[in-house]
Amino acid sequence: MGVDIGRMDEEYSLSELGEMGIEIVNVSATFEIEGEFDRASLHEDLPNTEYDPEKHRSLIYRGDAAMVLLPPSGRVSIVRATTPDEIQAGVEEFISELRELGIERNHSNIQIENVVGTANLNQELDLSTVMVSLGFENAEYEPEQFPGVIYRIPDGAVVLIFSSGKIVITKAETYDDVVNGYENTREVLQTSEIRE
Repeated sequence: MGVDIGRMDEEYSLSELGEMGIEIVNVSATFEIEGEFDRASLHEDLPNTEYDPEKHRSLIYRGDAAMVLLPPSGRVSIVRATTPDEIQAGVEEFISELRELGIERNHSNIQIENVVGTANLNQELDLSTVMVSLGFENAEYEPEQFPGVIYRIPDGAVVLIFSSGKIVITKAETYDDVVNGYENTREVLQTSEIRE
């Protein structure tokens, strides 16, 4: 799962997304790092870390570019970035910090796992009508559990739609997926009476 980091911004740049009214708020990725880690002892030596195995199995490293979640071994997660460059910088910063401690490890295979964007449809929405417009096979709305409609675009992103007109596009792997989620949602809703 996931796409190569180089594919994330092939179609659109961050500034082009901004011109469309879409803001990228988080990008999460994974990468492989060789060997196993003693997270408790690494926490003692590595600055800007948290490690509480009762709360989370990973060591948390808060870098300048992004946050790294280091499990005992295997795929490492990196979050709180908005661009491929920030993901790359976060990985390099973390590897550099390890090297300063004398820990030499190869890393590879950076994969984008989730891109989250937000946008505003600039109108109040009646979510019950939105639910009907999107179709019961692709959407769900249970206001007692979640205050928005969850719209699953076939073979695409998941869009959370709120009565204020704000939307959150998630489960995307590229900026293109975010744009497709935004445009698909807008098109479907423009063809029906959805105003509150």
